[in-house]
Amino acid sequence: MTVARRKGDAGKCDELASRLVRMRGYCEYPGCGSTQTLQCCHIVPRRYSRTRTRIDNLLCLCASHHRLIDTFPDEKLMVCQEVYGVGHYMQLRDDAEQTGGQRFDWTAERARLQALWDRRPM
Repeated sequence: MTVARRKGDAGKCDELASRLVRMRGYCEYPGCGSTQTLQCCHIVPRRYSRTRTRIDNLLCLCASHHRLIDTFPDEKLMVCQEVYGVGHYMQLRDDAEQTGGQRFDWTAERARLQALWDRRPM
């Protein structure tokens, strides 16, 4: 899967969020649990800055389940509900679409994610 990489603070945020999610160590697709080819999967698409690097917008999936839920939106909703609970998807969508006319502060987001990374269990 080819992923567009951003530069600067936004790119570093993508990298940190992906590392944090893959640290979960297993595929979160119900019944899978694979520890191979783990990837970071967005529930709400990456194009929304407000939710792009939110940990509760990300799933740790093996490559085959990542392809599956990106192909079939109903599967994505099912996994989101299983991992985060019913109603979480709609909350993410609402948060993503509330831009308020403000630019997203990638520098502050990078600091937030770096702090999470620095506090991770070793």
